[in-house]
Amino acid sequence: GVDGTNGTDGKDGVNGQYHVPNPETGNFDIYQDGEFVASTEIAWRGNGVTAIKEGNTLKFSGVEGAEDGVVTITLGDALGSVAFVPDFYSSELPLPTTSKPFYHIATYIDGVTPISSTNLKFKPFTFNESNKVDMYFRLNPAKAYVTDAFYGFINRKGTMLTRAVTGDKSDLLQVVDKTIVNEEVKVVATHSPAALKAGQNIAALQVWSGQNPVTSDFVFIATEAVEGEIANITTKPYSKYYTRDMAKATAATEDAYIKQFVPLSAEEHFTFKYSESIDLKDKVELYCFEKLVTIASLGFDNITFEFSLPSEYKADDDQKTNQQWFVELNDGVVKVNNANVPVGTAAIGRTPVVLVNALVNGKIVSSAYIKLKIAEVSVDVEDKEDKELVIDETRNGASYKYSATKADAFSILVAEKPWTQINQQIYDDLGLTAANFWNYYDTSYEMSLDVMLKTNTLLNLFKLSPADTPNTEAGVDYEVMLNQTDITTSNIKVGINNKIKTQNTYANVDGKGAMYTFTITVTSKDRKMYPNIVLEQVFYVKEECAVYAYNPIYWDTTYPGIVTKGKIISGAWNMSSSVVEHFAKVNDKNIYDSSLWGPNVTAIDFAWKIGETNVKLSGSVAGQDLEAALDAPMDKPEWIKLMTYWTTLVNSEVCNYEYKIIFKNPFVKGAADAIIIPDAIDASTGEAKTEVEVKDVEGKLIYSYDALSSSLVLSQNPAIDYYKLDPAKVTVEYAFDANNADYKTLMANIADGSILTCDATTGLITWANKGSLLVRDFNLKVMATVTFEDLSIVTCEIPVTIAKR
Repeated sequence: GVDGTNGTDGKDGVNGQYHVPNPETGNFDIYQDGEFVASTEIAWRGNGVTAIKEGNTLKFSGVEGAEDGVVTITLGDALGSVAFVPDFYSSELPLPTTSKPFYHIATYIDGVTPISSTNLKFKPFTFNESNKVDMYFRLNPAKAYVTDAFYGFINRKGTMLTRAVTGDKSDLLQVVDKTIVNEEVKVVATHSPAALKAGQNIAALQVWSGQNPVTSDFVFIATEAVEGEIANITTKPYSKYYTRDMAKATAATEDAYIKQFVPLSAEEHFTFKYSESIDLKDKVELYCFEKLVTIASLGFDNITFEFSLPSEYKADDDQKTNQQWFVELNDGVVKVNNANVPVGTAAIGRTPVVLVNALVNGKIVSSAYIKLKIAEVSVDVEDKEDKELVIDETRNGASYKYSATKADAFSILVAEKPWTQINQQIYDDLGLTAANFWNYYDTSYEMSLDVMLKTNTLLNLFKLSPADTPNTEAGVDYEVMLNQTDITTSNIKVGINNKIKTQNTYANVDGKGAMYTFTITVTSKDRKMYPNIVLEQVFYVKEECAVYAYNPIYWDTTYPGIVTKGKIISGAWNMSSSVVEHFAKVNDKNIYDSSLWGPNVTAIDFAWKIGETNVKLSGSVAGQDLEAALDAPMDKPEWIKLMTYWTTLVNSEVCNYEYKIIFKNPFVKGAADAIIIPDAIDASTGEAKTEVEVKDVEGKLIYSYDALSSSLVLSQNPAIDYYKLDPAKVTVEYAFDANNADYKTLMANIADGSILTCDATTGLITWANKGSLLVRDFNLKVMATVTFEDLSIVTCEIPVTIAKR
C-alpha cells in the first residue's frame, strides 16, 4: 500500500538517575543531573580495603591507621577547562566553526519503488547520513588526568550564551572516536541533520571526568546536503555511467527497462578480450560531481558497491540475441561464460551490461549501468593523452591585486593566446588546418572556471559551451573564438573585473590569494586518433585589506590603542571618545570620507567586538558623529575594550579589523586613617564616612568628609566646576571586608546577641559583646564603595581597629 506520513519526533526523555558512593555512610546515594535525590542502604564499601575512582582521584576506604580510614591519591591534575581550537569563524553567528564542513546524504532509494503511479522516478527515502569531522579541543591544564573520561556533546538553538543551561539537548553531534595528544583531544564527530533542521545549531563538548562535566565553548554547526553518483574513474575528468533512475514498472521486460537508460546505440565504457576478464571494482567510485571530490574524501565511510548481471539485454536482430547470455559475473569481475560458449570466440562483439549500485551504510544512494564490449584481441591501443597547454605561459600563476580591478570587462588582462599561437601550438602540431580541425573535434567545446575552497576542495563556478549565455557574475571575463574556416581569426582572452572574489571568500593558496583555474576543453571525436585539447590558465586574486592609519597624536604604542579621557556631553562628564579622532587625516580628510577607503570599497562600519560589555556606540558614519562610550561606571583603573570595523567591497566581501580603546578610570582612592573603636563595657561606635576620600588621577580632591555638615561632599573645584559632577548621582555603600582574617575570627566566635556591624548606608560601625575582655586588638577593614553614576566606581579601604582595653 501507499506509505503513510511520517510521525512527528517525540519529546526528549529525562536523564536517568545514577548511584554515587557516599564516603560518610558507606552506602550509595542516588543522583540525577548532578543533584542529590535520595539515600539508599546499598553498601558500596565491603570488609577490608575498598577503592573508588572518581575523576582524577582514587579513594581507598578501610585503610588501617588512616584518618577516618580513608586515603585519597591524586592521579593527576583535575581538568579545569576545555576550549575548541578554531581555524575560522562562522559568517552566520559570531562563533567559531569547524574547518572541515559537515555534510549529509539526504536521501536513499530502494531501487524499486516509484514516487507514484504517474511519476516513475525512484522514491527518495529520508537518509540524512552524516560524514565524520575532526574537531580539536584544548585541555587545560595540559597534563589533566582524563583517562577513562566520557566525552559527549550538548546542543541548543543559536544564542549569545556561552555556557550550558537547563534544556540543552544531546542530539546534534555524536562522538565516534577520540584521540588525546598532549594537551589536545581530537574528537571525531558525526551530526544529526534533523536536530539542525529544528534549529539546534550550536554545540559544546562535555568531558565527564568525575561526577561533574567540564563544558567547552560553543561551536556553530552547519551542514550541506551532497549527492553522490557512480563515477568512471578511468577518465579524466571523471565521467558518469548510464544512470538508472526509474522503477521497473516503466517497462514490461528487463530488456525494455534497461534500454531506457542504455540503448543499443550507446557507447561502451570498457572493452576486454574474450579469453580475459575485467574487474569493475577498480573502475568505480562514489563521486560528488558538484564539488569535484569523492564522497569518501568528504568524511563518509562504509561505502560499498554491489554488482549484478541483468537477465536480458537483447540485440536488434531476428533472434533477439541476449547479450547477457555470453558472460558471467563474480564479485564485480566479468568474463565470458564458458559454460555457454566453451571456446569463447562466439562472444566476440557482444555488448553486455552490468548493474552497479553504490551504498552508504547499506542504503542505495546511486545506481547505474556499465556497458561492456567483448573483443578479439586485447585492447592495447589506449586513448591518446590530453594535449595540455597553458593559455599564456608568461602570466600563468600570477597574482593580481583586487584593489587594481575595475568594473570594466577585462580591467586586468590575465591571459591571451593570439591566432598565431593557436595555429602553431594546436593546428600545426596536430597536422590539421583550421577548416578540417573540426572534422575531428567537437565544436561544442567547454569553458570552465574552478576555484579552491578553504576546505582544499575545488568549486566549479561555471561550465559553458560557446552557445551558452556568458557568465558575468563570477568576475572573470573571457573571449574564446576558435575558428571554423581557413581564413577566420582565432583568439583566446581571459580577464577579471571587480566582481571577482578573493581570499576573503576562498582559500588563500600559498599566500597568493584565491586560486582560479580557467579551462577550455576541446573534445576529440576519436581519442585513439587525436587527443583532447585542454587549455588552462591558473591565476590568483588577493585583497590586501590594508589597515587604516591610526591617529599619531592619540595612538598609544604601549597598548597599543586609543586612550580615552572622556568629555563633557550635555553638561555631564561621559567616558566617551569620537571615533573620528582615532584615525589619521589624509589631505585634511577623515575616516568618514569615502575617498580614503581605497579602490572597490563601498562602505565602512564600526561596532564593538561581540562579547564586549558595558559599552555603547552612538551616531553613524553617514552623520560623521560616531561616539564610542561606556554605559556603566568603571570599577578598575582601566578597561580595555575592542572596537571592530569593516569595509564592504564591490564584490560583497568584507575586510575585518579591530583595535583597542582604553578607558582610564578618572578617580582613585585617597588616604584613610584608622578608626579606633574601644572594647568598652557598653556598645561603642565609629563612623567610616569620616575617612572616605576620592581624588582624581592628578591628586586633586574630589569627594570627602565635611566636618561642618557632617556629610560627604563633592569639592567645588574640580569636582563640580570642572568635572560637572552631580551630587545626586554619587552614592556610597559600606561593608566589612569579609575576607579579613580578624573579621572572620570575630564573626566565628562572638556569642549570639553580640554586635559587630557596619551600616551599609551610613557607615556607622558598632561593637558590643557580652562582657568578656578582648585579649588583643583586632584589625579590620571597611570597604566604602563610591559610585559616580555612569563614570567611575572607587573602593576606599578604611582601617578599623577594635582596640583591647
